[in-house]
Amino acid sequence: MNVGRWGMGPVGNAGNAGNGDGDNYFPMAENGAGMGSREASSTPPFPIDIPRFKNGVLELGSTISTRPKGLHQKVLCVCIYKYHILNRSGTFNYDVKYKGATGKSLSSLEQDEGLSKDGFLLNNKRVLLGSGVETFEKSKAALKSWSHLGLDWAFVDPKTAIKEGEKFCVCVKELLPWLMMPLQVVYVNESRKRKGVASFGFGSGTLHGHLLAGEERFSVEIDEKNEVWYEVLSFSKPAHALSVLALPYVKLRQNYFAHESAKLMQNHKMVFLSWGRPSPKDQKACINKSGTFNYDGKYKGFTAKSISSLEQDEGLSKDGFSLNNKRVLLGSGAEVFENAKIALKSWRHFGLDWTFVDPKTQIKQGEKFCVCVKEFLPWVMMPLQVVYVNESSAAKRKRVASFGFGSGTLHGHLLAAEERFSVEIDENNQVWYEVLSFSKPAHILSFVAAPYVKLRQKYFADESAKVMLKHISSSK
Repeated sequence: MNVGRWGMGPVGNAGNAGNGDGDNYFPMAENGAGMGSREASSTPPFPIDIPRFKNGVLELGSTISTRPKGLHQKVLCVCIYKYHILNRSGTFNYDVKYKGATGKSLSSLEQDEGLSKDGFLLNNKRVLLGSGVETFEKSKAALKSWSHLGLDWAFVDPKTAIKEGEKFCVCVKELLPWLMMPLQVVYVNESRKRKGVASFGFGSGTLHGHLLAGEERFSVEIDEKNEVWYEVLSFSKPAHALSVLALPYVKLRQNYFAHESAKLMQNHKMVFLSWGRPSPKDQKACINKSGTFNYDGKYKGFTAKSISSLEQDEGLSKDGFSLNNKRVLLGSGAEVFENAKIALKSWRHFGLDWTFVDPKTQIKQGEKFCVCVKEFLPWVMMPLQVVYVNESSAAKRKRVASFGFGSGTLHGHLLAAEERFSVEIDENNQVWYEVLSFSKPAHILSFVAAPYVKLRQKYFADESAKVMLKHISSSK
């Protein structure tokens, strides 16, 4: 189970909890189908405690390859495991009564006293990928092509069929050698229910020759809220002296793999850079690769609320979001309000030397666009999507009116955030411009530079307000 870089097929993060709903996340068939019910009675194909060299391969229970080098590493690994490792891996190395157990929910496994009594540890990682059927189908296709294991240091032959009984190897680069870990697909479950709920997932069990004993599930699900989730769930325990001695390290690597696998599924690793001012073509390429929203769907549209309402929301602060707000008086009268509204619609509030948005970008719900920012030497392109557009007209008796829109960050943005820009004319005939956002780091760069990022956010809000004031003054 993926031991981060050691892998059952690298296994989950002891971080986020699963959905916890019901006992069976992936219901098993009554006759045991999909649970690898047939069990051979053979013993391991070679002594797992006695290291030996044979044909350039050091055998330590799990096989360590010293052959693969350079550009041919992966090709050679695939050839070696197909014709050498899998033929010698034997049967499952964990108790048959636990086969298919990862088809259950995390909460069900946590309540299983047998697993803990027999020394198994649970690992789980569950992340939001986005929303909608299109995202679900893309995520399902990614699982079927083993994209969740498309790392520089861990891979599975992408031609491996995901079907019950299929044997495969996870090849993992740990320090100098490559380790080849044999597994077998225990079950494949796909369900389509009413109300748009659907799921796809498969579980794999370790074979003799693997450093761990256990089982792991990779799955994607679209829920009642139309949100798409990716989950890694596993139970494992050491099956070799190496994994016993290095157990703390193994646990860390399990967490690391799950985190990296989730980022692959979310396209989190992308940062869009340009050494020159980004062209429309550059921005279009950024948008096409950006994917879906990178923050929890329950917070979409939250910036339409007032700052006081967001300050009282315990969920935002609990989930690590910081608030940023700037509100300035632009002037008074209907003419000032109309000019301010025109300025927002033409992206004048981004009219700075070091940041801009293509002024042709339409302000309508669902529209994707890039904020281009000059940061030190390169330009950074950060993808967003318009979440909502709100406009209210002045009533006959009251002159109150407003116009504003909120945009949410997409995968590839350095932050997970939503931001509103709005103008309003109040009961006193005064016109106000406001910037309101909540955000948190979504990339290692913004995490490390968090204090600097907060300063830049405040600086942008100040500069944007100045640009709006300048525009109003020049329009008189």
